[in-house]
Parts: sequence; structure tokens; C-alpha cells
Amino acid sequence: MPWIHRINQMSLSEKEGLYRLLIPPSLFKRFQVNPLTFTDYEGNRLVRFYCPEREETVMVEMKRKGDDPDPVYSIQVSDAVDFSQLNWDFLVVNDPDSERFNIDIDDQGRDTLWGRASRNLPEEERALSAGLSPGQTRKGLGLTRQVIAGLEYFAKVLDIKTISLEALFYHNAIVYERCGFTYFEGFKRMQRIHQVFQSGGQLFQKLDASPISSGSPASPEPSGDVPGPSMMG
Repeated sequence: MPWIHRINQMSLSEKEGLYRLLIPPSLFKRFQVNPLTFTDYEGNRLVRFYCPEREETVMVEMKRKGDDPDPVYSIQVSDAVDFSQLNWDFLVVNDPDSERFNIDIDDQGRDTLWGRASRNLPEEERALSAGLSPGQTRKGLGLTRQVIAGLEYFAKVLDIKTISLEALFYHNAIVYERCGFTYFEGFKRMQRIHQVFQSGGQLFQKLDASPISSGSPASPEPSGDVPGPSMMG
């Protein structure tokens, strides 16, 4: 039986004890959350574990305050077909004190699905001007290496050999490369993207600080529901 499915059938305390490994320890200290009870000093529960008994996925979420609209941390992992592999589905890390940019919803209030369903170009422009990377609604906390270290330890405890993921954006793939991940699909696409950003390339020539236009090509790849490169580490 796959590991996540197996853990999801354990008692609540056992599940939370294992899945706690997916939360970087520095977050507990930073936001004053008790790592055993997952509550603040007033007893408010700030960590949520979504791990239904019959499912093969787990999502762990932490908030600074219970009524905050966004979590400071959210991660989801799931079982792969190969029992020796773990799928890293998504990661969100937010600085709750930073400005929020509504790139995740369009002007009609619909979920943009990170740009795959629709776009909110005015908000993307504001986020870009503030120094955010594609896909960010807020500034991050610089925890990528801590998150990966926790994932690797979690995998080691379960004797899982490989962590696989799909990089949604170009810069995500670069970050994961630097953290030791390699490609098993999409490497040639990444090479093409890299080439057009070099001096004289198609996209390099567009890096002229001109306003973003909805009619301008955003990448050398077709837009829409195009998967990012698949990686493993």
C-alpha cells in the first residue's frame, strides 16, 4: 500500500506526528505556534492537516492567525504509482506582513489557476514592479531549502527514494535545479526558454521596461494548460 494512503489510515495523533515533519521548524518559532498542539498562546489552532482516510494525498497548512485570508505555509504531497516515489504537488509560502497582489483572481473574481485559466495583467504588473516572481501573491520567506530538507527527511523515514514535482514556472525550475533536482521531462523546453532570454534572443529583446500588453507573446511556448517541466530529486 502507498505510504500516504497508509498514514492517512492511522490515528489522528499518529498522522499529525508524521506530517508535522513537512513543516519547517523555523515557522513554529517565527509565528509562535506550539509544535505539539499546533496552537498559539491563546489556544487557537493554527495548523490544519487535510488527510482523509481513503485518500492518497495530504495537505498541511499553517496560518499566523485563524482569520487570516492566506496561509503563511501550505504544502501538498501525494502517493505516486511507484511506492518508492513521492509526488510534491504544490508549495505556497507567504510573508503575511507583505502586500497582497491578486494575481490568483481575474477582474471577474474567477480563479486564474496560476495563469492557466485566465490572467490578471494589472495585478501581475504591480507584482512585477514590487519585485515578486511569477505566481506570487505575496513575498515569500526564503524557506525553499528548509522545505526540501523536511521533505527529504520525511522521505527517508518512510524509505522513499525519489521526490518528483512539476515546476509551474521557469524560475521555479531554476530554483529546484540549484537544490539538486534533475529533469526527467521538459529539459529541452527549458533549454529553449533559456536561449530566447539570452542576448539577441526573442524574449531578451522584449526586456525593455515597456508596459505588458495582453496581445504580446509571453513565452516561446503556447499559453493555456501547458504543463511545466517535470523534475525529481
